[in-house]
Amino acid sequence: MVDLITIPFETLPSAGRLTPDALSTIPDGASVADALKVLQKKGFAHEGIPVLADAMPEREAVWWAAQSCKQAGDSLPPADRAAAKAAAAWVTSPSPETAAAASAAAQEAGFSGPGAFAAQAAALAEDPPVLAAGDPLGMSLAKQTAAGSVRLAALSEAELLPAAVAPEVAGAVAAVSAAAVTIAAVASKTDSESPPETSTEGDPPPPGDPSPPADAPPPEDVPVSKKQRKQASKASVPYLKMGQDIAAGKNHW
Repeated sequence: MVDLITIPFETLPSAGRLTPDALSTIPDGASVADALKVLQKKGFAHEGIPVLADAMPEREAVWWAAQSCKQAGDSLPPADRAAAKAAAAWVTSPSPETAAAASAAAQEAGFSGPGAFAAQAAALAEDPPVLAAGDPLGMSLAKQTAAGSVRLAALSEAELLPAAVAPEVAGAVAAVSAAAVTIAAVASKTDSESPPETSTEGDPPPPGDPSPPADAPPPEDVPVSKKQRKQASKASVPYLKMGQDIAAGKNHW
């Protein structure tokens, strides 16, 4: 259970990821609960999703992603739904085996839909959390990717893809790309029978450096129209409510 009232919004790494317009609506000293209320009221519910994911433990964030995919239902292709089930299986029974199965399911789904994001988040969840190299904000890759899953699920159910996907989840797409590199590098550590090949441009980093390069270019900033923002926010409201229920312990595996 997460008490969102006692967590100061400004202490979360995700606070620095909000757009200036969204950030300007949040008063000084706001708690996470206060910030989520304001973002929803002002039409930025979609930007509250990574904030809430950041306030949760990784396991709860992955569960939220998996349940969001379930909510999106038939709007997702079969491979994506299968990946979401693999993510849920990791939540209910976290182990190296279920994490590996989730990683394989994400790859099978093409690392592109909400189910693939949920499964990749499960594969990335670790204690301590895995952070992106060169990321001063410190939001874990698992939480970033889980938030991307929830956002994509909301947009998918509302039939707002692909028009709204680029501006609304560009950061999460970057996170999943980094996640794929990380998983590939970590997996290579376990291959003791053959030494890793010399890394070349475009290849995953060698085993000693499982994170993407610190100088990787950030995702392109895509303009968002007021109509797109309003549509994305409206679609995100029930998913944000679901996440708050998970944080409060009302929706548990």
